[in-house]
Amino acid sequence: MTNSSDLAETESATLPPITQQELAEHWQAMLEAMRAELPRLTAQLEGRQLRMVGHNQFELVVDNNFLEAEIKPLLVRMLTYLRQRCHRPGLNCKIVVEYQKQQAVAYTAREKYDVMVRQNPQLDKLRDLFPEIDL
Repeated sequence: MTNSSDLAETESATLPPITQQELAEHWQAMLEAMRAELPRLTAQLEGRQLRMVGHNQFELVVDNNFLEAEIKPLLVRMLTYLRQRCHRPGLNCKIVVEYQKQQAVAYTAREKYDVMVRQNPQLDKLRDLFPEIDL
């Protein structure tokens, strides 16, 4: 007796791997289908990075744990839609949280000057040429 996941893997192995372009097209179609029911979530998922990491494995990149927690209960439903639409019963998704590094805001005059020097190192030489000017 064969397991349904073994059958899905066997069927998926005979199909060519899904391309990034195909996945993106089916992802957009899924978002359009979900838009009326879940407008806020679909807006957050719009434009999210999808990375193919295997034959039938992709990663959905999100930038916080809150969004990950919102997606997890819907993941089975989303994957069912994508599997049927792509004709890939073994298609699978992993949610990856990648935190965005926030830049520090320069508040003081010295911090602002340091930021400008990082962007244009010649500014430091200019300051040395004119020591009487306080930057």
